[in-house]
This record gives sequence, structure tokens and C-alpha cells, in this order.
Amino acid sequence: MENTKLTLGLLAAAIHVVAYFIYNLQARSGKSKPKASSWSIWTLLAGLNALTYNDATNDVYATFQFFAGSVACFLTFLYLLVTHRFGWPGKKELKIFAICIAAIVVWQVFHSASWANLIVLLALVVSFKPTLDAVLADPDVETPLSWVLWTTAFAITIANKSIGWDGAIIGFIMPSIAMLVHGSVAVLSRKARKLRFKKETS
Repeated sequence: MENTKLTLGLLAAAIHVVAYFIYNLQARSGKSKPKASSWSIWTLLAGLNALTYNDATNDVYATFQFFAGSVACFLTFLYLLVTHRFGWPGKKELKIFAICIAAIVVWQVFHSASWANLIVLLALVVSFKPTLDAVLADPDVETPLSWVLWTTAFAITIANKSIGWDGAIIGFIMPSIAMLVHGSVAVLSRKARKLRFKKETS
């Protein structure tokens, strides 16, 4: 069982990092148009999520994806900053930042990693809204490949958590919601929808 969890954890982490690499290539070529309102906060969210999720679940194998993702997200942040694809946080982003601070307070002061991780999840969902709104309005702002890979990585983490499940639900909430929001972007930006959108707007 340990070997299976280790394999799945490393697989999810590898797919997650590859998705970031592809996304950066897409951003460089203009196939993806990163939203400042999302990426300005995802770096903090990724790191905070990895720490609180690991503390809440005590499952290092399932957390591999989140730790790898936090590093990749930080490198993406630096890339977007250097290439001037990054904007300064606005009022909405500052509100999300405040939610992250609340999560840190709950985690460190009240010693509740589970509640802190749920607060991080709330911030993640809120931060996704600009990207979802943008791709819903115009599917050309994103390319689905990286989003499909992220969705797959979260699905693998969910499968990993189900091995030797101890009955705790908290370990499934974050990867399940993350899989849903990433999968939504993948579906909204698929090629068939792009073609239909172009016909409707031409």
C-alpha cells in the first residue's frame, strides 16, 4: 500500500509540474492569457494550501502534488513578473489576500489546520472567478491542455487518498474542488467550444 501511495503521489506531482511548464509555454506564445487577478494570489494560496493540507491530513504522499505545485506556481509567478504579464493586485485580490491571512491566523493561533485549509479553499474558489468569467466569455483566453493535466493530477490525488482511507473527509475536499474548478476551465476552453464561439461571433 505504501509503495502504491508513493507512486501515485509522485505521479500526481510530476503531472502537476508538467502542466505548469506547458502553461508557461502557452503564456509565452500568447495561447494563454494569464489573469493578474488570479495569479497574483495563487502563489500564496499554493504554499499555504500545501502546508495546511499536510498538517490536516498527515498524508505526505497525497501532499506531494501540492508541494510540487507551490514551487511551480512560484516559478510561474516569477516568469509572469519578468515578462510583464503580471499586474498589481486590485481590491478583489487584496480581499483574497485577507482571506489567506485569516487562514494563517486560524492555523497558527487556533491550531486548526483543517479549518485553515477550508478557508484556503474558499480563497482558491474566489480567486478562480476572474479566470472562469474570462474563459466563459471568450474560450480563446485559455488552452485546455495544462488545465486537463492539472485536473488529472487532482484526480490521482483523490485516488491516492482513498487508499487506506481512515474515514476523514477533509483530505478529499481540497483536491475535489480543485479538480472541479480546473476541469471547468478545461471544458470551457476546449477546441469545439472555440470553433462554436467564433461562428457565433463572426
